[in-house]
Amino acid sequence: MFIRIEDLPPWAKIELTKEALLAFADRLRKDGSLMPAREKESEVLTVDEAAEFLNLARQTLYGLTSKRAVPFYKKNKRLYFKKIELLAWVEEGKKKMQREFDDEIVTYLNRNKNNK
Repeated sequence: MFIRIEDLPPWAKIELTKEALLAFADRLRKDGSLMPAREKESEVLTVDEAAEFLNLARQTLYGLTSKRAVPFYKKNKRLYFKKIELLAWVEEGKKKMQREFDDEIVTYLNRNKNNK
């Protein structure tokens, strides 16, 4: 059971062990939550890290790079990926929701109704 800090009464006292606090900080660091936004955007990933980030098998990622289907960098026979570019690549594949189609249809019809 979790209790939000905001919901604690003013007289409540919270005690943390050093180990728990270090584990929490380590988890935040691994998630990138402690990284400034600028550093997160330019974060460079290895093949293994990029595959994990994209939830792909390593071989699948290699296949995408050989087809030049995914953004990557090559230096000294090693592949590198920018996290922000991978995220943009994933978002390129976003499928429109029905509401977006409906909005486009209404916009199109209104524009063409005025042109008649």
